[in-house]
Amino acid sequence: MASSGGPMPVLPTEKAVAHTSFWVGTNVMVLFPGWPGNYSLLHYYLALLLVFVLALLTPICGMCSMPANEQMAPMTLLLYAMRHGLRKCLFYLVVLSVVTFNVGVFLAAIAGHVIGYFALSTCMLYHHCTTTDTKV
Repeated sequence: MASSGGPMPVLPTEKAVAHTSFWVGTNVMVLFPGWPGNYSLLHYYLALLLVFVLALLTPICGMCSMPANEQMAPMTLLLYAMRHGLRKCLFYLVVLSVVTFNVGVFLAAIAGHVIGYFALSTCMLYHHCTTTDTKV
């Protein structure tokens, strides 16, 4: 193949820094190359919100345990397997976000997990209490 004769692509002048300890700053890459990057504080807060929501949804996706039924339909098993896969996918996305070692991302992930677990526990406790009250 002949060369097109166009200019060669320009390499970025900034080197990517891989932090090995926790650090505070807004120039972080979360999940996608160049995002949120060096844009604005709003992009950084949107990245924190994304990590928070991913961490919030992780415990909620696993809120119902699979019933111990020997006669389960294959479609029901497939749905439980898909929900389990979604939960693990969300969890690994949170883990990949935390690997940036950014303190803000870490705190957003922890807050999402804590609030998600609290909401799940409250819902399960409330549901359990109302079902026992109606049986008595």
